[in-house]
Amino acid sequence: MADGKDLNFDKAAVARFTKGVGATIDGLGDLGGATGSVMGKGFSELSMTGMEARHHGLLSIEHPFVRQWRAVHRHELAGPDAAQELFDYLDNLPWGASRLSWSSIPNRFIPFGEGDPQPGWVEKFSSTPLKRHPLIMVAYAPGREALIGESDEVLADIDVLYAGSPGARYFCGADISQGSLIPVVADFGEFSDEGVRVHLPGG
Repeated sequence: MADGKDLNFDKAAVARFTKGVGATIDGLGDLGGATGSVMGKGFSELSMTGMEARHHGLLSIEHPFVRQWRAVHRHELAGPDAAQELFDYLDNLPWGASRLSWSSIPNRFIPFGEGDPQPGWVEKFSSTPLKRHPLIMVAYAPGREALIGESDEVLADIDVLYAGSPGARYFCGADISQGSLIPVVADFGEFSDEGVRVHLPGG
């Protein structure tokens, strides 16, 4: 905006926006377009197109929705190596055109209700690997900074944290040991406009 102010949207508007744009991105990925989806098979060799590079804000912790969340929640930032570790792990799993091929990966699907995540949303994760960890690492792109927040707070607002990143996005549990962050990449989830799929390692 010309006056330098961030726009404020309610969570229902964010969900509608994400659903529409996410469907478009997935459709482009299915067609095999070069700018279809940043998240796809071959992360380690992936380079962004010029269009994606110009719109890097969609893939960053600096998106206005994320900045607003960070302003009112305790959090830390993880260096690029932490996010890269997650994407390297994902790179070795079965993939479709623009997202993981869940038909061959043990998982539990937790759908969104109408509009915002419904009351009791966070409790639905209680029997999943994500809830083994006090923290969650929210990743936006390989080799970029990631956001670390308390598990319950991140899950409650996962739609806001990924509002500027349409399509399938990936996050994982994280622990702290001797003052160091340890991403537990096998305990990950996939966010989409329909809900969250949680990986069940060893399932």
